[in-house]
Amino acid sequence: MIKKEWYEQVEPSTFSEEYIEDKIVLHAPSVYPNYYVVPFKKLLDSPYGRAKADLAFISKDYNDWRVVEVEMGYHNLSTHVEPQIQRLATSLYDDETARYLCTKEPDLDFTKLVTLQKEAAVQILIIVNQPKPEWVAPLAKYNVILAVFELFRSASQEEIFRMNGEYPTLVTNSISICCLHPTIARLLEVRDPAKLSLPARGRIILRYNNCITEWERVDAENRVYLSPVGRNPIDDNHEYEIFEQLDKTLVLKRRQTLLTEITI
Repeated sequence: MIKKEWYEQVEPSTFSEEYIEDKIVLHAPSVYPNYYVVPFKKLLDSPYGRAKADLAFISKDYNDWRVVEVEMGYHNLSTHVEPQIQRLATSLYDDETARYLCTKEPDLDFTKLVTLQKEAAVQILIIVNQPKPEWVAPLAKYNVILAVFELFRSASQEEIFRMNGEYPTLVTNSISICCLHPTIARLLEVRDPAKLSLPARGRIILRYNNCITEWERVDAENRVYLSPVGRNPIDDNHEYEIFEQLDKTLVLKRRQTLLTEITI
């Protein structure tokens, strides 16, 4: 309920890709504030045929860029979605591509964009109108992340939307590597607490798996730990790392190295 009105989800199959695109562009400043969101309807050439994306996201610091494909959940993964993503992942992105994007967004810097496209492999963001967890594994090989757009409407025809799933992460620096206490699984040790700037018993928000988690600082054994407010959401056989994003939010990510593989 929002402002004493109930909102019910609109059946995902009743609105079009174009409608979702329009909503994304309209609300981009609040949903994706660190990116230029640019219409990208140019035909692209790949070894698997020609393709046309929907949007491009270019980070405002020119450290990240994404080709965005808006998809409908009723589309077939093997015959429609994956072939399109394969073409976009293997297409040529060159000066002509950068010039096209600059005509759609005057604030883009052509030289910086050309350099970015040459130095950073294309990444793909799929925005789909309903949760499709079965798409994640088959599309992972194409460097894809998946976000979900869902629309809700009240009896007075007011609309709100929800974006969830994966979100492009713009990391500016690493704060600290972390690992769970060997016997007290609730405690996450912070190996470089000075960078965290958190007082004893202070609380902090960390984004984990695209959700908000809250932690409290605990000092014990001459070390600094974070204790989750609520149930511990993380796995205990990996190292973790806290990163600061461009917008100053903090993200907790699992590192690739298993603790059992670390040699000292």
